[in-house]
Amino acid sequence: MDTRLTDPVEGDIYAIAQKEGVQPLLRRAQRNDSGAWETVRDIPIRKPRAWPAAGGCLGKVVWASRMEF
Repeated sequence: MDTRLTDPVEGDIYAIAQKEGVQPLLRRAQRNDSGAWETVRDIPIRKPRAWPAAGGCLGKVVWASRMEF
C-alpha cells in the first residue's frame, strides 16, 4: 500500500479505515452519476458508500497476492 496516494483515481483500489482495532476495507474508487466519489465492492452485494473524509483513506493498494498453503 502506498500511503502517499490517498486521492481517488477511478477504478483503483484503496484501503479505507474503519473503527479502531478493525482491519481496513479494500474498496475500488468510482464516481457516481452526480460526480461524487464513492467506494464500491468488486462483487456488489451492498450499495456503494461515500468516499471517506480526510484521514479515512489510508492509501492506494499497489500490489496484492493471494497465498494458499
